[in-house]
Amino acid sequence: MVGDFAIRKRAVAIPGYDLIERIGEGGSAEVWRAKHRLLGRDAAVKILRTEDAASELMRERFKLEARSAAALRCPHAVEIYDFGTADDGTLFLAMELLHGVDLQSLVERFGPQEPSRTICLLEQTCDVLHEAHSHQRVHRDIKPANIFVTRRTGQGDFARVVDFGLVRAIGCDREEPTTPLNMSGTLAFLPPEVVTAECVGECDVDGRADIYALGCVAYWLLTGKLVFDAPTPIAMAAAHATSPPSPPSSASEQSIPPELDECVLDCLAKDPAKRPQTAMSLAERLRAIVVESPWTPERAEAWWAAHLRNTPAEG
Repeated sequence: MVGDFAIRKRAVAIPGYDLIERIGEGGSAEVWRAKHRLLGRDAAVKILRTEDAASELMRERFKLEARSAAALRCPHAVEIYDFGTADDGTLFLAMELLHGVDLQSLVERFGPQEPSRTICLLEQTCDVLHEAHSHQRVHRDIKPANIFVTRRTGQGDFARVVDFGLVRAIGCDREEPTTPLNMSGTLAFLPPEVVTAECVGECDVDGRADIYALGCVAYWLLTGKLVFDAPTPIAMAAAHATSPPSPPSSASEQSIPPELDECVLDCLAKDPAKRPQTAMSLAERLRAIVVESPWTPERAEAWWAAHLRNTPAEG
């Protein structure tokens, strides 16, 4: 906890914000719950770690994340409040503080989700991916931990996509090759073309890479399992690149509509040309799936009241 105190003490210099508690951390940054000193508004403040702040590459990635997130207007994205440099040169990004649960924790705590709720969350995620792709940006790290479900008045579940830290322009170039041991993105949700492109030092991927990752998220929501269970990073990358996935219904105890099974498998196609070609077309396909018990706002609100009743509602 000494480190936390030191970071908080240093971060008092971040313009306009008081940091309250650390709520998350990743490979290069920490996220703190904070409050704006004048407005009294809660916020999440992301701070680039000191050891990474000296890296020009990490600083440029952090700036790109801020610009990419700020360009989005979809309500399923996270609102950006501020971006800047502290007195000591530390880069920070202030954004909307979310109240809810990420999809990783949702399944770990409450088990696999029924098909109707899964469809609802996937549809909403497609909305923000569609906007990002229309700006020629690929998220590149779609995974359950980067999708939150929040509680919205009158609507129930409301998905929010976070962490554009690995976002990249479609058709960009990489400076050097990488390996499965240090590959950007999360291996359990990594599209096969990203495995191939990064290993040869290219970046020839587009929005269909996010659709593959979203198929992995769907698999997780429906089954509570990863698409592939591999013992090492190299084996995991190889599985995504070469092994055919099993349908979610084969790994689930619940009844999954055949149309949803097929949709998830299409998202997981090795060849991007065989996947849904856009996030919008995927959303339309999901909406057309008939389920026995639709996930209505009333059902969603009943779930929140039963399981996370103290979660503040948005809107």
